Amino acid sequence: MAVSAGKTTRLLSYCVSLNKIRVAAVQLRKYSGFENSDESKRLKYFVESQDTTRVWPDELMGPISPQDKRFPLPGNIGVSQSQANQEQPRFVLRMPDILEDSTQSDKQLSIVSQLIAESDYLDESSEMSSDGENITDSIIRKYLENATVELAIQPCPKVLYKEFRSIFLEMPKQEISVLTITQKTEHEMSMWSQEVEEEREKLLKNFITTATEICHLLRANNFWCDFIDPSSGQAYFGPYTNSTMFETDDRYNSLGFRIDDLGCCKVIAHKRWGSHSFVGSVVTTASIHHDVMTNLLKHLP
Repeated sequence: MAVSAGKTTRLLSYCVSLNKIRVAAVQLRKYSGFENSDESKRLKYFVESQDTTRVWPDELMGPISPQDKRFPLPGNIGVSQSQANQEQPRFVLRMPDILEDSTQSDKQLSIVSQLIAESDYLDESSEMSSDGENITDSIIRKYLENATVELAIQPCPKVLYKEFRSIFLEMPKQEISVLTITQKTEHEMSMWSQEVEEEREKLLKNFITTATEICHLLRANNFWCDFIDPSSGQAYFGPYTNSTMFETDDRYNSLGFRIDDLGCCKVIAHKRWGSHSFVGSVVTTASIHHDVMTNLLKHLP
């Protein structure tokens, strides 16, 4: 889904689980060149041994093992010599695909996501036209209300480029894109409690796991990529630096968020979910219109 706000274009995708983004990144990485090793190394074969010097009875099978491999059945019954000379088939063990179980709700949300992807532009405020709300708009509105994760991809604002260079010391000198992953929280993030702290720890772990998979995917396609660790405000893979950018930094205003100063603390606010948000950002040299980026959104939810 593309959202045009002034001169800035953001690609958005909503899903009901952060695991959807992680699974999509893993599945796309299977088709990249990062792990393009020899196919023979990935397959295991069971090939019958040609050794005929085995002493009978076998040490493992004992007296039940055949005396002669040409006569494997009791009573020295075996196959004909012509069939024995034929090449024996090889049995290949393939690793089964790990698929996530999908419920009926997931299937419905998948259909709705396709409707969203087909629309060229969708205003972030979800304001309906004065002509009335049609069925498609109603479905999209309901889908966005049930969504708990937003993935937004946009070009890096000019005011942030220099700031990112001080955080990511290994960042190449070229145009970059920013991916922001916003998770909707159950608790209000503007106040502290034991429940809020436990939820933040869980969401932090989920973000780091997902952002790592996204970085592996982009690096597999020869793009530089790194992300900001929300717990330290520093680059996750890059070297240490004194520059930081925490979740409540005012610089997030240029990425489509709002930083509210409550006096005692600051809190980041999402346009849809307000302060019920946990935000993390990934920085990469991949363009927002590159196939890797668009395919990542296409595979969601």
